[in-house]
Amino acid sequence: MADNSFEKEIEKIFSRYKKNRLAYFHKISPPVHRIHGHIFIGASPFCDYIGVMDGRYIVIEAKECKKDKFPMANIRKNQVEHMLLTNEMGGLSFLLIKMSKYNKIFLIKITDEWHNRFWNQKKRPSMGVSELNEFGFEIKIGDILCKIED
Repeated sequence: MADNSFEKEIEKIFSRYKKNRLAYFHKISPPVHRIHGHIFIGASPFCDYIGVMDGRYIVIEAKECKKDKFPMANIRKNQVEHMLLTNEMGGLSFLLIKMSKYNKIFLIKITDEWHNRFWNQKKRPSMGVSELNEFGFEIKIGDILCKIED
């Protein structure tokens, strides 16, 4: 079973945000299918978290990476499409990436520039720490809202 401590950290912070009426985020759980007595967990058509802050719709896809670089293959096409459509409609979209090897967390705002450089290519490059810093912010887990507001 996968270690979901990063997800638990996120849930704890989002619960605190909700309690203090700073923002409201909801975890989108993947669909579960039962076929012939076996349970299969499907891929969610959306990103991990949807929410609202200051009247703006926000989408966050959270990923944990244990390697030197974050592979773009870890994000599905439908998730990127959801984030881009959210932006087009006036919302905000982010990747929240934990680089376990370095014990660092980055918040990456999804923009056209990010899309063109890291997604809209035949061979999708991975994002190293330098690219994560270039396109986002290194944060502490409790500071997600501070950087969303920037």
